[in-house]
Amino acid sequence: MNGVEKNIDLLTSSDPVIQHLISEKKKGRSSSELKQELRKKGLTAEEISKLIKEADGQFLEYLTESRSKPKEFKIHPRIKGYALIILGLGVTFLTYSGIIDLGNYFILFYGPILAGFAMLGKRKTSRLDFQKNIFERPFDKLRERK
Repeated sequence: MNGVEKNIDLLTSSDPVIQHLISEKKKGRSSSELKQELRKKGLTAEEISKLIKEADGQFLEYLTESRSKPKEFKIHPRIKGYALIILGLGVTFLTYSGIIDLGNYFILFYGPILAGFAMLGKRKTSRLDFQKNIFERPFDKLRERK
């Protein structure tokens, strides 16, 4: 067994050759094209077979993992904020108007209202470009040039 064959037997998923083969498979290249590429690099048929088999196995794992994960249903934060505001105002209105009769009392449902406004406010502040370092004072760059 020569040195190359020993290296082939010790392949791991972090091997750059395997990673290259997997990335090429993700791009849609066939195994026969990849085999021709490896033959041009001077690898034997046995080495190519082991490399392709390992890459195929890892690529199959990648495909099954990506398809088995359920897609998360994400609701935009702005919609959540508006929903909380509407919920809070709705409960407050229903109890104040007497539609939900609580006698001489009504519920001021301010928690969801404030949380909804907080979510809308958070959304607006997250749009700031923090890459420009908003905390930097405008004259700091002038002092650095001197």
